[in-house]
Amino acid sequence: QDVQKKVNRAHLAVASNKIAGVVEKLEHLNTRLTNAVAKFKESGKDISKIQGELDAFNKLLSQAKALHGEAKALFEQGKHPEAAAKNREAHKVLQEAHKELNDILRYFKLLTLSERRKVSPSEAKPAEAPVEATAPADSSSANTTDASGGASQ
Repeated sequence: QDVQKKVNRAHLAVASNKIAGVVEKLEHLNTRLTNAVAKFKESGKDISKIQGELDAFNKLLSQAKALHGEAKALFEQGKHPEAAAKNREAHKVLQEAHKELNDILRYFKLLTLSERRKVSPSEAKPAEAPVEATAPADSSSANTTDASGGASQ
């Protein structure tokens, strides 16, 4: 029984560290998303849907971070079952945040696709001049002059 308790505590510690890592990565991603939204806003795009989703994502991220903090405090107090329950709650909140993140990315994709489609042909990059198709010269039958001035066949 004592061994099982130690194993459970180790599993709880690993789960807690994983949640902390996910929260940290999502916070970094949140910064990147916020910067991208600001760029879209500066360019005059309608970002109302993205902003609403981003606000919901931020709220869920804050909630997950708070739950993880509570779980960590409970773990340090030796209240392992309560800490495990808080970690499970944080995990569920992170799953909801992941759904919001997918929605945000879907809106970003729509914005970038609509931006590409709105570019008129005159605004697009100029294409290279078309190369006229010519038949390749057959080197075996053509007479050429080499560097010495003599004809070669």
